[in-house]
Amino acid sequence: MRRRSRCEAPDCVPAAAGACDAGGGEAAGAPAGPPAGPQFEALNAFCFTQGMTSLRRTGRGDEVPALVGGMERAGVKPDLICLNTAVAAAGATPAPPPTPHPPSPGARRPPGRALRQALPSDRPSPARTTGPPPGARRAGRAGGLGAAKRMLKEMLRLAGGEEEPDVFTYTTLITAVTAARPRRLSSEAAALEAQRLFEQMVERGVHPNLYAYTALMTVLQRSGQWRQCLRVFEHMERAGVAGDVVAYNAAISALARSGQWEKAWGVLSTMRAAGVPPSTVTFNSLLAACDRARQPDRALELLGRMTREAADGADVAPDLTSFNTVISALGKCGRLDDALGVWRRMQAAPDIHPDAVTLGSLTYTCGEAGDWVRALELFEEMQAEHGVTPNLVCVNTLLVALSRNDEGRMAVRIFDALAGGAGGGGGGGGGGGLDAGPVRRPDGRADAWAPLRLPRLPPGLSPDVYTYCIAMDTLVRDGNWGRALEVFDAMQAQGVRPNAVAFSAALSACEAGGRWKRAVEIWEKVQEGGVTRDNQSLVMQARGIFYAVPPGLLESLPESLVSAARVAVGSGRAARQWLEKSGGAAGRG
Repeated sequence: MRRRSRCEAPDCVPAAAGACDAGGGEAAGAPAGPPAGPQFEALNAFCFTQGMTSLRRTGRGDEVPALVGGMERAGVKPDLICLNTAVAAAGATPAPPPTPHPPSPGARRPPGRALRQALPSDRPSPARTTGPPPGARRAGRAGGLGAAKRMLKEMLRLAGGEEEPDVFTYTTLITAVTAARPRRLSSEAAALEAQRLFEQMVERGVHPNLYAYTALMTVLQRSGQWRQCLRVFEHMERAGVAGDVVAYNAAISALARSGQWEKAWGVLSTMRAAGVPPSTVTFNSLLAACDRARQPDRALELLGRMTREAADGADVAPDLTSFNTVISALGKCGRLDDALGVWRRMQAAPDIHPDAVTLGSLTYTCGEAGDWVRALELFEEMQAEHGVTPNLVCVNTLLVALSRNDEGRMAVRIFDALAGGAGGGGGGGGGGGLDAGPVRRPDGRADAWAPLRLPRLPPGLSPDVYTYCIAMDTLVRDGNWGRALEVFDAMQAQGVRPNAVAFSAALSACEAGGRWKRAVEIWEKVQEGGVTRDNQSLVMQARGIFYAVPPGLLESLPESLVSAARVAVGSGRAARQWLEKSGGAAGRG
């Protein structure tokens, strides 16, 4: 690698303005443009690298091509560090637009001051030999894989064959795959792309290092390819590459996603034996494994271990995610008392404040334990005393808790307040919720009779498809099938697209009310809604519709309905009913 030197122009800051600041750099926030001015000839690769670093740190990677264009016009060839920095910056996360703040009257901002503050010190940065280029692990979080690849191609062209991609280049590209996945790549495609880049690196004689292995493992475990992730981890160990806490965390997370909590604990033991201290993220991954495997006792044990080791000076203090995960693990087993105990420990912990996830987990736990009154109390308490703003998931969880505990009337009233735009007003605004009347706590306390007010709902919330499904299912189970169909119609009128659960609930309402004609109409809308008719619940509903139709009208049924109903016929008795009632219609499919 060629020796790098600083730009010889005094006070050079070639940042987002794309120009040497000694030549009258633009103010912060100005669009990038090609370098210009008499001092431009003094710029070199180091100077442009600093500018790219500034663009990456400020989330303005889309301005890197303009800086590279100026680099070409200046005849400056990139070295390997410059190449890697450009690739990382091109795929970096765009920053949100800054909020404009008008300057005070008469105030004059010195040119380039904001840019200087965003850049590192004036001392030359040492060559990187122990880690990836700046932003290699953060590159491409906004889907910058394509931009990173295009930038690599352009920088290789400018280098004129004097530079080749190294391990840090490939690490940056593999990391960018993770960011591209949510919008452009499926999970499977993301895993294949990351593995292709890794194999290409090896084929070109570039030896993977710890960062390359970790980047690949991260993509694989986030894509659900936990077996492949563990194979990469084992390959890394066989290759003699010592893992760090990030690599071990990726392996534990992969095991957590697969439900293998025992093996995840084994990785923790291996990690300690290798002299790698675990972090809070390590324990949180283990807690997630316990949560998925329904091991609440193990989760409580881990939480206690984190607290003890943190008291001894280890950097493993429980954070908000730790407490939320333990509450979730307890909630899945209906252990309300233990969950409330963790909640009290969370309140006593310094600098940890509950959020909507905490509220949702506690509400779910109350529902599983049958204490719907406590769920309502927590819903109000956490808003009033802890400043938690419930999201729609919290509201849906509360509705489920009420519905499962035979409090459908109350669940429907909350739904009506939400659907009627009463999120802030119907919920009482700042003055309390709807009056639910006197109720008795499920624990049978003698003093439980008291007026109960339904919780306030935050403004701006609107029902989603799951909210409508909960309301429809509740109404059908309470015998109010007509209102359930009204909710189904209102959902579509509000532009909410029904899913398989919504169609199934609507068909159940038709079956309960004997409305077979309406059921046929809804069934015909299933395919229009993009829902597959082989859904098990819909297949069973099709059988119910078929049995409700008068025998003389069977020939008028849609072919898809008859076929689905045939699939649902499982027992000999049902088959005989089918043949006796349908006659020749059963053989049409």
